[in-house]
Amino acid sequence: MSVHPSKIENLLCTVETLLRVAALMGSTLSAPTLAALVTACDKKTDQKAAAGKFTPDHEKLVDEAAETIIPETSTPGAGRLV
Repeated sequence: MSVHPSKIENLLCTVETLLRVAALMGSTLSAPTLAALVTACDKKTDQKAAAGKFTPDHEKLVDEAAETIIPETSTPGAGRLV
């Protein structure tokens, strides 16, 4: 059984188009992230001033979220690492 050459060319064109769209979408999503990262790295913050930004309630919420993401198993969870 042979496949007509135009169908193969059509398929290759479709695959190439999908790859280009995927690359375009990836660069569109990652460009703002990279820009935010570069901006964050450029800012010089005082570590001591930044340390007291969370209230005790916020700290508890962050600890609970971290424990949910990295639960305690045979190794310590995220909550015990702080």
